[in-house]
Amino acid sequence: MSVIRVQRALEVRAVEAAEASALQAKRAVDASIISIGLSVLALFALLATILQGRMALKRATLANKIASDSAEKQLRAYLSVEPMGVTVPEKNRITFPLNVINHGATPASAIEFVSDFLVVEGEPREFDPKQYGRSEDHSLPSETMIGPGINQFVYATYSDDCLREHRTAIGSRKAAIVHYGMIRYDDVFGKSHVTNFSFYHWGEELSAEESKRCRFGNSVT
Repeated sequence: MSVIRVQRALEVRAVEAAEASALQAKRAVDASIISIGLSVLALFALLATILQGRMALKRATLANKIASDSAEKQLRAYLSVEPMGVTVPEKNRITFPLNVINHGATPASAIEFVSDFLVVEGEPREFDPKQYGRSEDHSLPSETMIGPGINQFVYATYSDDCLREHRTAIGSRKAAIVHYGMIRYDDVFGKSHVTNFSFYHWGEELSAEESKRCRFGNSVT
């Protein structure tokens, strides 16, 4: 073989090697592009999975809260207040006995009774404690618990000096005694609630039958 032929053979092999190297480089680039595309798709899939997981967790948390709130509403205490007329146990004193009833399935505790009374003329049913009530209340905190389905009597006693001049008008139903206030209490779930009451009393006997609810100021929460 001549020197020229050897040189040409080497040149051909160099060209073939360059072409093979270029082809391999192209394949490597294509593989890299494919790998990047797959990585991007995998990232989107991961993000979608995370988003779905968060949405599922949010729905589960909401469902648990709804179930928990529903259970609390079904099981917690509910206190209502019923008027029991007006009594005068001793001179210059007037007492309002109230029947407090727990309609819930669990006890009520940390009970606090707050009330006051006024004498009003005209239609006592329209008395609104928020508008006409006084700011000074008589508070009777108590550690007594009221069990489910149990009633307890509460007695609010005041001086009756202000009633003397209104006795005739109250007896003839031209005026009425309005006793209003609230009962604060805690349920077994550690939450506080308030039951408001507003009752009017009139007539000769001031009996429980003559005690009625005002239009405003009564609620059970």
